[in-house]
Amino acid sequence: PNSVQFTSSSAMQSIFTVQSTYTGCIKLFAAGISSGGDSYIPATVSLIVIDNQAPLLPPILKSAIFSSDGTYLIFTFDSETNMAATAVSSFESTFTCSLVLS
Repeated sequence: PNSVQFTSSSAMQSIFTVQSTYTGCIKLFAAGISSGGDSYIPATVSLIVIDNQAPLLPPILKSAIFSSDGTYLIFTFDSETNMAATAVSSFESTFTCSLVLS
């Protein structure tokens, strides 16, 4: 989208894809326009646009913790991953961790 608008009841977050014919560094600028008494601090984020044919870096494991009852592990990565969906045929049974963690 060209712009994203939030309301006072929204989650104040948005996920979107940046597409560009330019490969390199671009800046994404966010600013608030207050319709009431709220004030917002503008923010700028640098993005690196890569060729869509370029190989992606693998996600990095941030944490691995046991569930509260100890029956399974919860993994957190620094980016989205679908490795389990491509390596495990069914989540209804057990599987070797090396199928999804290498």
